[in-house]
Amino acid sequence: MDEILKQLTIEYLEAVEDRCSLLFQALNVKNKFELGPIMRQCQEPRKEFFVNGKRYEAYLHGRGCNVFDGQINIDWDFDAVGYGINPHLLSYYIEQSAPELHKLYPEARIKDEFEKALTTGELVKRCFLYYYV
Repeated sequence: MDEILKQLTIEYLEAVEDRCSLLFQALNVKNKFELGPIMRQCQEPRKEFFVNGKRYEAYLHGRGCNVFDGQINIDWDFDAVGYGINPHLLSYYIEQSAPELHKLYPEARIKDEFEKALTTGELVKRCFLYYYV
């Protein structure tokens, strides 16, 4: 996989992990498995929360969540395995966090690079999500 794309992907996964930690703290859950029932029972999928005095907005959607901190919206999908990488959401992250690189790494190229990484064993794919081995 292209080294710059690999670094952007790692940064995205770190941002996802950070936002998940904040969301779990705000909702008083330990992990995404405890988040599942909240998502299913949620009448209003948009939630505002504060952590250490900073305001966040979360939107719980069918296969994941997004959390906005007023500057960058981190959107991710997860399944029973963990936080997978959706090329569309990674492209959206790059557009926000490194706009100068977005033209170099549109969704189609990300998907192509990921499909190549499947053949080398660097990534695996479950359903529609990619994971590092």
